[in-house]
Amino acid sequence: MVGKLANRQIEEIKIYFKKYKKDSKWTTKKIAKMLDLDKTTIQKRFRRLFGEEYINIAKRRSIHNIKLNDKDINLVFKRYAKGEFLINLAKEYNINRDALTTRLRKIIGSPYKNLAKVRRVRDASINRQKVTDDKIRKAFVYYKNNKISLTKLAESLGLRESSLISRFKHLFGKSYKRIAKERRDERKVTNEQYVLAFDRYCKTDISLVQLSEELNIRISSLAPKFRRLFGQKYKKIASRKMDLIEVNRKGKIAEEIAQKYLKKVGIEFEDVRRRCSLEGSLKKPDFIAGNFFIEVKNYYVNLSSSKRVKGYAQIKESYLGKKVKKTKQILDKGIIISLTGFSNEVINEAKKDRILLVGPEDIKRVLASSLPKI
Repeated sequence: MVGKLANRQIEEIKIYFKKYKKDSKWTTKKIAKMLDLDKTTIQKRFRRLFGEEYINIAKRRSIHNIKLNDKDINLVFKRYAKGEFLINLAKEYNINRDALTTRLRKIIGSPYKNLAKVRRVRDASINRQKVTDDKIRKAFVYYKNNKISLTKLAESLGLRESSLISRFKHLFGKSYKRIAKERRDERKVTNEQYVLAFDRYCKTDISLVQLSEELNIRISSLAPKFRRLFGQKYKKIASRKMDLIEVNRKGKIAEEIAQKYLKKVGIEFEDVRRRCSLEGSLKKPDFIAGNFFIEVKNYYVNLSSSKRVKGYAQIKESYLGKKVKKTKQILDKGIIISLTGFSNEVINEAKKDRILLVGPEDIKRVLASSLPKI
């Protein structure tokens, strides 16, 4: 609902309106996607905040999109059939390429669609010859080191943005995807928000995981941004908080620390991470110690799961009360080790369930005393 937008969102909408005014590529649909809002919400807010100014721009854009009549479209198709590229034709007619293809599909129909299928394969081959892999590699280095949009970079190479993305994925795989995700995440959060978040990070016990969840971005985006903005100051605090460990998404370092902790406090455990050790279940705890399951997490554990991480309720459901194949023991107790801590709800539930929670402070103490009885 428009009326329920936060002040931060309204300020962001004002900023994006400036982009909307200056560049026709900034459509209300694109802005809505950037802000994770509905397109109609953006349009209504633009109308409310900027009135006639927005309405006039929207009218011009609408006229711009339909200014090619059927005769023009037929002419474009004839030229396309003779071998001209749509990206060049779109520039010549001063129309968005995607808008042009939509008009061609609507007006020309099957003849265009059939030709487009053939041309996609042929044009891709021509583009690969025109823009060699070496040029794409240089473009990727530039993209990685500069805040340039893929749209502008693709235009400079004479490629469609989708073609450039496809080439980047083919040549650089995970490296490209990681950078693209970080860039998308960074657009969600302003520098001012990063500064405020870092101030909280310095002055409180909040972890990177909690901050990333509050800002609705990945921890793999937040940590690099903090490194770039605050350098050694961030690294020093992260090291003290053990948050550098959290960035390891696979949790391998967390599991190594957990093993050292368990050995130090005198718990003999069996590593069952790589085999199905529970009867009637494919779920695998990290370790088993007698009638205890032991689960290790490098993130802040909430009561329920989110899109990316398992919550306390899911951990409990997966292991508590299950029978171990090898020993036939029932796992009626448990230990959950988290390098970043637990929510108050989890702490309360764990007491009822006889599940011991081991947090960052316990690990820091190390290992100084044995685990309390439960």
